[in-house]
Amino acid sequence: MNYRPSNITSEFKKSSSLETVLISSGFDSSIVAPTSVLVGQDAELVVKYKPQEKNFIEGFNIRFAELENLEFPKNDYGEGVAMLEPGVFTIDKIGEAERELRLKFKFKDKKNDKEDLRVYFEYRPDEASKNYAFEEQVFSVEVVKNSLNLTLIANGEASDQGIDFGQTLNYSISYVNKGAQAMDDVVIMAVLEGEALDWRKLSDNNNGTVTGRTIVWTKTEVPALASISKDQEGSIDFSIPVRTVNEASLIRDFEIKGYAQFAVGGKAEELSKENEANRSNQLTVKINSDVMLDEAVRYFDEDNIAVGTGPLPPQVGQTSTFKVYWKISNSLHELGALKVTTVLPNYVNWDGKEQADAGTLTFDEQSNQVTWQIGRLPLSATNVEAEFSISVRPKPTDINKLLILVSGTTLSGTDNQTTYNVSQTLKAQTTKLEKDDIADTNGIIK
Repeated sequence: MNYRPSNITSEFKKSSSLETVLISSGFDSSIVAPTSVLVGQDAELVVKYKPQEKNFIEGFNIRFAELENLEFPKNDYGEGVAMLEPGVFTIDKIGEAERELRLKFKFKDKKNDKEDLRVYFEYRPDEASKNYAFEEQVFSVEVVKNSLNLTLIANGEASDQGIDFGQTLNYSISYVNKGAQAMDDVVIMAVLEGEALDWRKLSDNNNGTVTGRTIVWTKTEVPALASISKDQEGSIDFSIPVRTVNEASLIRDFEIKGYAQFAVGGKAEELSKENEANRSNQLTVKINSDVMLDEAVRYFDEDNIAVGTGPLPPQVGQTSTFKVYWKISNSLHELGALKVTTVLPNYVNWDGKEQADAGTLTFDEQSNQVTWQIGRLPLSATNVEAEFSISVRPKPTDINKLLILVSGTTLSGTDNQTTYNVSQTLKAQTTKLEKDDIADTNGIIK
């Protein structure tokens, strides 16, 4: 502010400033983009977002930059989501739960082997205000153009992803002839590179020829490959599991890379050549850490000391207490946002006496939910444990029944190396005390 008092020829100046630091948008977001896209074929950008405890933004926009070579097909994105203009999507309300938004786009032509896909998150306080970009993410996408469009999909996704030990990878190779003429005697090959795959348990109803780390299908195994007419579509499905966590020590590389490739005229020898023009997108599947949650409901601990009280098995009109033990083991990657939750049946009471090696253990009386909030779990903590007590007082209608004490306990978090979610859901624990060998009870209410 500049000012000049009356009867004084000099000017005076006062300055004041205010600095605002945006520490957070108030919600967590992540984007999964395809590693490669076929020209003229719809692709998806998957945006996941969920509010934090303190959320500062009700809605936001997502904007694609460099639109010259991009198209955005019309699509119904559900309530509260709309495409304002090509490449600009608005989300009216973030909501309370995690949400997944799939935004469709496609490349008009192949101008470069790789294109940068630049996406902005923008906030607009009101219609009269301008947009403020508060986050920017850039993805490098391979642009593929050929007559036979091949797309390799794993577990329903054509983009990189994570998987846990022991889970199954369900692959699908979809093909469509985008050329002007029919393609005869087509040979399709899948290449899967990764020592974590258990090839002994490959499931392929078409019985393709397996050689090393490849599977080849011809018109003999898939009759439709004898001739693929213009715009004709088809798919080849197969599945293969990842080795179990017990075999983790045998694995050195925890990534699985795959792609599909084709040749025409029955020339299988063409498949071995380095020719990206006849390849599909490449998929990378990263194996998440070997995190494992173990749950035990006990009357006696492992040292044969009683940690429960009351009759065993429980009896009508009398209270029996038990101890619930949770143990998390992890050794491969650091984990983040880790937590364990379970909802106790309405006839099971929280008895407290809780303790945890890491994080906090809480009980919500309104929902009957027990939560073990751990957060970051470094590799230095290979084992962490928590415990709490519960009680049950059976009713006459419970006689001769087996009661569930803890059900549906889930572990969730993020693998900080692969960046993908990890999760595990356990089976129910009953009054039979399946993991208490010392109790030796059938659990039937008397």
